[in-house]
Amino acid sequence: MSRPNIHAAYVDKPATTLYRLDGDSLEPVGLVITSGTTSGGALTYDSLADVFSGALLSLNVDHNIPVITGTHDHLIEWENVEYDVGSWVETTVSGLQFQVPEGVDYVKLRFNALWDSSAGSDRGLSILKNGLAHPGMGAVHADGASDLVQTAHSAPLPVTAGDRFEARVEFHGGQDKDIIADSQTWFSIERAG
Repeated sequence: MSRPNIHAAYVDKPATTLYRLDGDSLEPVGLVITSGTTSGGALTYDSLADVFSGALLSLNVDHNIPVITGTHDHLIEWENVEYDVGSWVETTVSGLQFQVPEGVDYVKLRFNALWDSSAGSDRGLSILKNGLAHPGMGAVHADGASDLVQTAHSAPLPVTAGDRFEARVEFHGGQDKDIIADSQTWFSIERAG
């Protein structure tokens, strides 16, 4: 296997993150150097391993959102950890949620949900940071389709260790709704810097 050179690279510590020079700033490449040498301003590597840090939650049973007067907000009580690379998942009284570990500066989140087949009413998903909506948080709303699948994405968000993220569903009027425990219902977080 040939070993390509990575030019204008800087390594912050031995065997950690590899950065590339992008204009006047250093951008993380997201790779770990497991061994390597520098020669003439270029880094030659023996092997690189992809770095991933994040988690994925899912449901074991459908979640019912009962009709009450007005808007019906409901935090999803996640039950199953599909994976947790980097210690993101925290168990709370109301199920599983994400908590940012030490050393993370930015994250991206996605929330995907399959609603039940009962027609009618506006339905939506949103992602909360420390219990509140923030700029860059994902949200989506749609009106009245049955078997509706929705996805909310966040922008890369600045974080500090201990920040918590939750997935919220809401609907307006109509009858009780269910979020279906299915491969199409999940909540994910990943390190973005």
